Amino acid sequence: MNCNNFETQILDFLNKELNTEQEAAFTAHANNCAYCAKELAGSKQMLELINRQPEIKPSPNLKHNFNQMLTAEIEMQSKFKNSTGNRILGLNRTVLSAVAAAAILLIGIFLGRVSVTFPLNNQSSDLNLLQNEVKEMKEVLLYSMLNNESASERIKAVNYAEQIPNPDSKVIDALFNTLNTDKNANVRLAAAYSLSRFTFMIQVRDSLVTALGKQTEPIVQITLINLLVEMNEVKALDEIKRLANDPNAIIEVKEQAKKGISKLI
Repeated sequence: MNCNNFETQILDFLNKELNTEQEAAFTAHANNCAYCAKELAGSKQMLELINRQPEIKPSPNLKHNFNQMLTAEIEMQSKFKNSTGNRILGLNRTVLSAVAAAAILLIGIFLGRVSVTFPLNNQSSDLNLLQNEVKEMKEVLLYSMLNNESASERIKAVNYAEQIPNPDSKVIDALFNTLNTDKNANVRLAAAYSLSRFTFMIQVRDSLVTALGKQTEPIVQITLINLLVEMNEVKALDEIKRLANDPNAIIEVKEQAKKGISKLI
């Protein structure tokens, strides 16, 4: 058993839903992996805290609001999976299992044993908290996947970032770090596509200009040139002119740079 499999079985173990063989493998891994043992202890403590809270019947409005949010999430997942282009890659089974497990825990908190710290007369506050928890889970998964040794997993991570609404600066910085430093050109290209969704942010626009000067892979250079020209980002003119006159740049990059210059001037 590896750490990913262990994490997906934590709730089943705590609920005594594993068979004898699975439980033995789970326990053996926990005894030999300090990180997973800590995760297990944390999950157990959280469930104990939840179980100590008094039973409070949630109002119909809370359930209705949750169902609305869940429907929106399902529609977004469907749209994400059906999008065209090689840059769209679905989450693997392990990640989906982790999300499902965490979602089950959140549902249990909000729809089963609602903490007394969440007043029932403030349903919108409850819903906002739930949405923030889901967003935080997605961000944790993103950071974890970006550190994966597999290039395909890192590509999935940068595409998964598109599902995070209103990403904070940490998510944006993580994507730019991938764009500027990842050793795989396909991963950097996927990061550029993912960042193209957030060009309404000044931080992203300025950083894309800077990123163009750091790229050495022709396909990534051309992609960024096209993106910056489409944005009508005149701040990129100097860098695009540099590429147009760079003796080390291939002819395709130079030609695309010259086309971009004519559109920006």
